[in-house]
Amino acid sequence: QDGVVRSVLCRAGTPKVKPGDTVRAGDVLIAGFERGENETLAPVRAEGSVLARVWYTGEAFVSSRAERVEPDGEPVVRRLLCLPDWKYAFETAPDFIQYEKETRTLRIGGGLPVWVEEEIYRPVRTEIETRSADEVKAEAGLAAMRIARENAGWDAEIVDKWVDYSMIQEEGYRARAVVEALREIAVRPSEGNQQ
Repeated sequence: QDGVVRSVLCRAGTPKVKPGDTVRAGDVLIAGFERGENETLAPVRAEGSVLARVWYTGEAFVSSRAERVEPDGEPVVRRLLCLPDWKYAFETAPDFIQYEKETRTLRIGGGLPVWVEEEIYRPVRTEIETRSADEVKAEAGLAAMRIARENAGWDAEIVDKWVDYSMIQEEGYRARAVVEALREIAVRPSEGNQQ
């Protein structure tokens, strides 16, 4: 994993990195050899631990515009007599442009498969309102930070975090959160990329 090495604990093998080194995913951290007698190289199974500072990011966009749905007239109820393969409507559906619909089922047949459905149509209108910049910015920051923390994982030891914001032509805010964590990054070649 990409990061900056914080500490190296080598149990077997030869360390190839030291604290302060920047490493990339796939770099050899501890090589599988040791110097023996007469400066000969003896193969060993590399064992150790490399703790590094790593970074995880999360991005989110929150619009400055919010839709608010408001009632716009009286509700209309439409009833339908229903059988498993047949429906009969007592009223026609209203021709509202925008509406919210709720359906209730009333059993009437005792043991027979007969019921009445009531469809309740509530006319609504949508209003657009502009939210405050502080509210939008805060929401974008929280959403981006949540994504960054999820990307870091539950076991990450978080040591720092920050959020950068950019306004998108008064349409809203984009937030980019960065979480810095300490993490063990050493894996054996069989666990990760072959070297």
